[in-house]
Amino acid sequence: MRAQNGEAVLAIADNGVGLEPDQLQTVFDLFVQGDNSLARSQGGLGVGLTLAKRLIELHGGRIEAQSPGLGKGSTFIVCLPLLEAVEGITTALTSPDTPTQVHRFLVIDDNADAALTLSMLLTLKGYEVHSRPSGQEGIQAAAVLEPTVILCDIGMPELDGYQTARLIRQQTWGQTLVFVAITGYGQVDDKQRAQEAGFDAHLVKPIDLDELVRLLTRYRATSKET
Repeated sequence: MRAQNGEAVLAIADNGVGLEPDQLQTVFDLFVQGDNSLARSQGGLGVGLTLAKRLIELHGGRIEAQSPGLGKGSTFIVCLPLLEAVEGITTALTSPDTPTQVHRFLVIDDNADAALTLSMLLTLKGYEVHSRPSGQEGIQAAAVLEPTVILCDIGMPELDGYQTARLIRQQTWGQTLVFVAITGYGQVDDKQRAQEAGFDAHLVKPIDLDELVRLLTRYRATSKET
């Protein structure tokens, strides 16, 4: 680590699989993995570097990758503003999407890593977030937590997202909350099925948090009018 031009510069190097030139930018994209082999013996979900990038940017910094090529290791360089530079980035750290009203989110997704990542990103936005790994546990949690927003995966074992939505909508406490489907499928008939099951909206993974915030703002305005 060193101080340079008002920033703390941290370089983290390894001697691992390395990166090709065209991966130096895309490796930070959600669900992109550096391991391109069919076996993916060292592969994860491809969310770690995306999360790192967003966390660093929320603190007014940036991250970049360097590598001499495959099999030659990688270096990741993180730059964060030093204390005396904080005043200049205060505005940048104040997101216009920061909620004025705290929503209580419930994320229902059997993919633990996906649920954790989404929960962390929503928490960084200023929301209260809870998660459950199945439809049945989601229903039980919702009855206690009474969330204002539920983000529910569709493809879950035993009780899928459609069944979960129908059961929740049958409850008195489940009739006014905002119910959003999060799924890998975005065809017209998928959206139609979600609407028929009781979902208010249908977002395709990986979801755009800015789109979600706009969606909540729209529903909040509608509820005030009614």
